[in-house]
Amino acid sequence: MCNKGSSSPARRSLVSSPLPGNSLEFDLDEVDATHRGCHRFVPRHPGELAIEISDPIYVEVEEDDLWCEGINLRTKHRGIFPTAYATDLSILDDGSFSQFSTRLFL
Repeated sequence: MCNKGSSSPARRSLVSSPLPGNSLEFDLDEVDATHRGCHRFVPRHPGELAIEISDPIYVEVEEDDLWCEGINLRTKHRGIFPTAYATDLSILDDGSFSQFSTRLFL
């Protein structure tokens, strides 16, 4: 059974940024996924984030070059990955996407 109110060190999952100059820490128990993995991404360079289909991802930064920086909440690793490998969950929350896709196939 999971006790969400517990703040003991054994129950908390903290992620610390490996990027130089960024010393932010996140309590992963308090972070919700903003994106979901829609394709498998295999890192080829240091600092890239491995993604499997349906992985919950918290995206911190979306850059103009179509890469994101974020945390894979399943693996608790932080890194960068191409934007095309994750779906923004806010698109699914507003309802307009589901209405559009229903009309598309009717």
